[in-house]
Amino acid sequence: KEIAELQSSVKNLSVAAEEGEKLAQQCDEMKTELKSLRSENAELVENYNSERILRKKYYNIIEDMKGKIRVYCRARPLSGSEKERGNHSVILSPDEYTVQVQTKRGVKEFAYDQVSW
Repeated sequence: KEIAELQSSVKNLSVAAEEGEKLAQQCDEMKTELKSLRSENAELVENYNSERILRKKYYNIIEDMKGKIRVYCRARPLSGSEKERGNHSVILSPDEYTVQVQTKRGVKEFAYDQVSW
């Protein structure tokens, strides 16, 4: 009787081991796929940003040809005394046409014809 129970336990353990090996293999495959998708996503984000900048550049050229009014944004860096008081900048510029302002309600994004620091 005890031998039958042990044989049953061994059988159950071998089935569990096979399932564990299959799951480990699936996990490795998913890790590989995740790595591939992350690199593809990074490439797509980079392509999107470069295309957005290029599109804005062409748009600005067309607007210049039309003689439209241009809107520029210049943000000055913090002065030494502002830094000493512990102030920090709430403005980010992800590209040369966009300004992101961190507010209490979240990040607000503004688009200009050109942004300079």
